[in-house]
Amino acid sequence: MKRTLILLLLYALYYLVAYGQNKADSTVVLNEVVVKSIAPKTKLRGDAIVTKIQGSALEKSGSAHEMLGKVPGMMMRSESLEVIGKGTPVFYVNGRKLYDIEELKRMRSEEVIEVEVINNPGAQYDATVRSVVRIRTRRPQGEGFGFDVTAGHSQDLRQAEFADPSATLNLNYRHKGLDFFGMVNSWNSHTLQHATADQHIYTMVNNNLHENWQTGWADTKSSNHGMNYALGTNWMVSEKHSLGVRFQIDHLLSSKSPLFLHEDVYNNNVFYKTVLSETYTSSTAPLGYNLNTYYSGRCGKMNIDWNFDWNTKGGTEDMKSETDKVYSSSSASSNLYATKLVVSYPVWKGGLNAGTEIIWVKRDIDYAINQDYIEDSHSNTHEDTYSAFIEYMANFGKYGMAKIGARYECVNFDYENIVNTDADVCDTRHGLYPSLSYSVSLGRVGLAFSYSTKTVRPNFYHLTDATTYASHSILMQGNSQLRNQIQHEMGLNARWRWLMGAVSYTKNEHMISQWQYPYSSDQVPAEEGVLVYRRINLPKPVRTLIAYVNASPTLGLYSMNWTLGYQQQFLTLELNDPREASGKRTKSYNEPVFIFNANNTFRIPQNWQLECNLNLNSPGNVQNYRLMRWNASLSTSIQKTLLRNNTLTLRLTANDILYRTGQDILMDSGDSQMYQCNRHSSQRVNISVRYMFNQAKNKYKGTGAGEDVKKRM
Repeated sequence: MKRTLILLLLYALYYLVAYGQNKADSTVVLNEVVVKSIAPKTKLRGDAIVTKIQGSALEKSGSAHEMLGKVPGMMMRSESLEVIGKGTPVFYVNGRKLYDIEELKRMRSEEVIEVEVINNPGAQYDATVRSVVRIRTRRPQGEGFGFDVTAGHSQDLRQAEFADPSATLNLNYRHKGLDFFGMVNSWNSHTLQHATADQHIYTMVNNNLHENWQTGWADTKSSNHGMNYALGTNWMVSEKHSLGVRFQIDHLLSSKSPLFLHEDVYNNNVFYKTVLSETYTSSTAPLGYNLNTYYSGRCGKMNIDWNFDWNTKGGTEDMKSETDKVYSSSSASSNLYATKLVVSYPVWKGGLNAGTEIIWVKRDIDYAINQDYIEDSHSNTHEDTYSAFIEYMANFGKYGMAKIGARYECVNFDYENIVNTDADVCDTRHGLYPSLSYSVSLGRVGLAFSYSTKTVRPNFYHLTDATTYASHSILMQGNSQLRNQIQHEMGLNARWRWLMGAVSYTKNEHMISQWQYPYSSDQVPAEEGVLVYRRINLPKPVRTLIAYVNASPTLGLYSMNWTLGYQQQFLTLELNDPREASGKRTKSYNEPVFIFNANNTFRIPQNWQLECNLNLNSPGNVQNYRLMRWNASLSTSIQKTLLRNNTLTLRLTANDILYRTGQDILMDSGDSQMYQCNRHSSQRVNISVRYMFNQAKNKYKGTGAGEDVKKRM
């Protein structure tokens, strides 16, 4: 009996594999039966990892945002998309840079043809860009009016009042070479963060060691509602020339974030007091505008792409705590103008690209508070960036493809502190950022090697010396003296059939990281246990080794997409610690982090699809803090398409089924340690319905300019 059962199982497995190969890996041509192998769904193309979405299991994955988290080389961390080991990438859709990542949640996976993941971008991209994801969507032919509408609802399973409806309407009208398009989106967002914390501060008071210990919890509830509007046109003047304009308005209708805090404070293990605090924060913002206009054309053998961007945004945040008698108001406004020109010309065995990008930014920040120990602040920041790049790519046939380039950037930075002129900063920073890559196919094995130099610039709100109030025991402070972080990185990608692997090594100089310091003054004694958080440049280089392997075979109805990854940094710092006789302590932050992503898709007849996805992250060190426990995210989805041409899509998703997506973090700064456990309202059920009518994707070719500065704003 046992032998018969084993034989039946082996036969069933053989049938599934054979069925999958016949269905997914062959093409039948009428009049002449020809069976040929289809290229792997994931392959190397120059410096990019290219995954074909159309016709694969990823095609029916809900939104493009959900789908991208399952693409080889990428992962989903909480609600954020990351390229493994490279952080958040810059996204392009049909050549247009995305400045609103929420657009990926409004785009459906069925629209995407392929995705390119570039984990070491060349000189054409801003020197701050560590990874790029290029998305190519379908471009159906046809004229006339079309639209698609998506309605969704997200319900938190632990907070009944956290019900978030959303709706998006996309309109399109095409007539000959003219294309008009528009979008209206309404969104709601409710989130809850429950945090428990243990905070220890060690200071010397009158030559005696003093320990302050705080333990407690905090609940932060956020409620936000907003609208987005977009309108644009694209004019195909001829096959060689096109131009267009896209205008988007972002409208924040309401934003509220109450904080409830309970802390017990001990000094030298003796109970000091209990802190009960209620803080209410509300935000208002004028309409945010983003205008992009472009020209794309060809003159003889020369290709020309030009973009101009204007972006403005601002907002005011009012905070009040009746229990602590703290009231503050902060406002910020930003204006950006950016232009980018790229010229391409064929030379010898490849093509030469050259271009320039110019960005002008002005940002004003005001902050007022009723506490004597925190000063009001008013600052103006001007930053002008002038960039030029040149890049050459050559195709040597069977000997491979090579690309070499360099980017030069000159940044004029002017920070003016109206309250304290001693904190003014006026600086000009120059940088040359080379890059090179080489890829070759050795039989069925594809290899790609790359090297580049990049930089990380501080966000604008980190470049102010103002101190702001966060809670009874935490103050936030900027640092106008921050230096740019410099990264030297080399990597190797490899592919064989349905296996993909990558290894990279990075050296970071002047790494920007958050640090905590004990705070005391005449108004705030050490017994209160207040910490100041600010960004600093780490005094030693941080070296990081990253490796991962991805397997994505298709076995009949089952599509597997599993990734196993490893990340380890090498960093040892000397910390100030009054508990030591020398006043110093050596601390290593070298423990590796492992990741495991298992995305499983079952494509069932009658247009049904089932998904079960698991993401795991191990404890380990990241920069100067340690992840203390395993993080697990388990989600399932069921989807059904209906009507002719699958114009109606129904999708049901359950997220964070195990409720294990929170993070436990330990930050050890020598004279202080913070251990915090965070849990979020991520256990949700999402329902979406989408209907398409005569949909024609617009041919907008704007690529945008100044994208890195927009993120920093």
